[in-house]
Amino acid sequence: MRKRLGCIPHTFAQPVIRSLQSERGAASAPFEVVQDIPTKITQKLRDGELHGAFLSPAEFTDVYAGCEIIPGVGVASEGESSSVMLAFSEGRKSLATISADLSFRSEIILAQIVLAEKYETAPAIIPLKGDPFSALRSADAVLLHDAGNVALPDGIHSIDLVDEWYDIVELPFVHAFWMVRHGSLDTQELHSIKSLSASGLADMQAAEDQRPPSGLFSYDLDERALDGAREYLRMAYYYGFLKDIPDLKILQSS
Repeated sequence: MRKRLGCIPHTFAQPVIRSLQSERGAASAPFEVVQDIPTKITQKLRDGELHGAFLSPAEFTDVYAGCEIIPGVGVASEGESSSVMLAFSEGRKSLATISADLSFRSEIILAQIVLAEKYETAPAIIPLKGDPFSALRSADAVLLHDAGNVALPDGIHSIDLVDEWYDIVELPFVHAFWMVRHGSLDTQELHSIKSLSASGLADMQAAEDQRPPSGLFSYDLDERALDGAREYLRMAYYYGFLKDIPDLKILQSS
């Protein structure tokens, strides 16, 4: 029976999971891969419906008691990546409300940290309904996730929240990494996840029409990236967006 893995649907995550799925059909794939919004993938992992998942550090806080991190493979960016944007009408001087999809907790927390640190403001988060730019009729700003291919309408400005994050801490922002339930995968399966993830990245870099450009993201979960994730969790806790700071438990045998 194939093991089940979950993944967020973001564009930047696709190179990591593409080789986990088979072009010959689902039956021949080494793993069963489920893609859904972060909150649902987190719930499935917590409930034991998944053996592992590719999720953000924010989601890891909900499952860390029973999960560990596969070293070496993740998605991080620093500087302008256009992956998480805050859009608002031209000329706006203050932000009291932000419309956001509440399923994307990591991006919401990033926006809250940046606005608290750099602008000393704490706008209320209101649920996004319908078209994101239509939301600007009732909210001061809208949070855009996976925003690399989003065209801004005339009169709408934006700030790149990952670039703002790097300006604050001079560390990468970690979008996601592999986390697995303790003891749910054997050594060979863990190795397969790492090697197949690397294979998918190599395929993307070789493609002429690679999306997103590989230069915008790092897929190596190295110590500097882990330091960025730890700082994100520390600051999220400091500002009250997380209840505690989980230890990033790294698997030693994978």
